[in-house]
Amino acid sequence: MVRPLGENWLEVEQIGDVTIARFTARHLLDEQKMQAISRQLRSLGEEAGHRPLVLNFGQVERLSTELMGKLVALQNRVQQKGGRLALCKIHPQVYEVFKILKLPQVFSIFTDEQEALQHF
Repeated sequence: MVRPLGENWLEVEQIGDVTIARFTARHLLDEQKMQAISRQLRSLGEEAGHRPLVLNFGQVERLSTELMGKLVALQNRVQQKGGRLALCKIHPQVYEVFKILKLPQVFSIFTDEQEALQHF
């Protein structure tokens, strides 16, 4: 079952022991969204615990660099709890930002959810 999380910037689904969170907004830029998403990502990091977590960026066309910092913090939180984080369906324009910031070296990035699920 898919459930919206918080202010509906993320939809969350549990598939087996993997939590999949899908961003629902195309542009993740403004401060209000960043605050809400930050809370939602923190909550996901706590809920996921030692289980795998997949973030699906399929809807996202633009995002702030502030969100990149939140993702790195989430990665660290998930790893500290013994879990694993994977990202998937990153728009080519967004992936360019990831490359500039050298984030493909930090995250496991996959083309789609199925590939991310197979990784786990």
